[in-house]
Amino acid sequence: MDLTSPPHLAAATLTALTGALLIQKLTKKSAPNPFASDARRPIIPFCHDMETRDAVIKQGYTAKKIEKLSAEGEWDAIVIGSGIGESLR
Repeated sequence: MDLTSPPHLAAATLTALTGALLIQKLTKKSAPNPFASDARRPIIPFCHDMETRDAVIKQGYTAKKIEKLSAEGEWDAIVIGSGIGESLR
């Protein structure tokens, strides 16, 4: 019986690949659980005074402010004008 025939080589290759994948799967460490620590922030009170809210919302955006806050790590993203505030009035 010739062990170098195509069916025997295919079976040997498939067995080797299956064994390698099985070993890799069994020895692989699992990824850290993203929910292992509590990342929630405490609830802050809602401001119902429209003038106070408008004063905060209508602050001007300058390049200097944005660079300073992004350099300090205060902001991950900047969203300007979602549009929902104007539709509720």
